[in-house]
Amino acid sequence: MTKSRFDEEMERNKQLLEEMTAKEMIDEMNEIHHKIMEMLWNSHLTPVLMLGVLEEIKDDIRMNIELWIKVLKNE
Repeated sequence: MTKSRFDEEMERNKQLLEEMTAKEMIDEMNEIHHKIMEMLWNSHLTPVLMLGVLEEIKDDIRMNIELWIKVLKNE
């Protein structure tokens, strides 16, 4: 994903978050977490490679969680 496309996606996510309730955000976060773990499990990667994948995406996940927390605090 290019930087500009990533920025566009983040902006779209911010707009969606502004319209969501706290419960919807928690449900969405749980759904995303479930999908990530399901994809990793179904990939049949070794545990070390699974940890490597999680290490690569942890900053994006952290950014989204921080954004959700900021929106929740403003509600």
